[in-house]
Order: sequence, then C-alpha cells, then structure tokens
Amino acid sequence: MSHVDSGRITELALAAAPAVGTEAAHLAHCARCRADLAAARRVVRAARAVPQPDRAPHPHSRRPPARLWRAIEAAARAAAPPDAPTEPD
Repeated sequence: MSHVDSGRITELALAAAPAVGTEAAHLAHCARCRADLAAARRVVRAARAVPQPDRAPHPHSRRPPARLWRAIEAAARAAAPPDAPTEPD
C-alpha cells in the first residue's frame, strides 16, 4: 500500500472515521504516516483548545452586507461592455 493520502490523514486526525484494514496495518508499520497523523492530531487539538469567542467565524457563516452586493453589482455593470445583457439567461 502507498502512503496514506493527506486528506485521509486529516479525516483520521479529526476522528471522522478510524483506520481499518490495510490502512490500519500501513499506519502500524509506516513511521512517516504515523508522524503525519500525529502532527495533524496536534493541530486539531490546538485548534479545538482555542476558546470559541477567539475563533475566526467561518467565512460562509454570515452573509455580506447588502451594500457590498450593490457595490459589486455596480462595478460589474460599469465594467461590462455597453451591449452586454443586463439579466442572466
């Protein structure tokens, strides 16, 4: 088996799903993958230890203010060629 994919290492560190079968066997014998997993687990523990108010909000947790959307729309209209349609098809 090749090394455990970095995305899978992240899933394992987040405890999304345990390693099983050949993946578990590989981790038991591969120092590199075990070290990657240990490092990822340290990052997860550190992130989870940050008090909730100090965490940055998820970028999609809040809608941008309406004035921002109006400004984007105005800028897009100003940059569009004069014969561009105003409504999407």
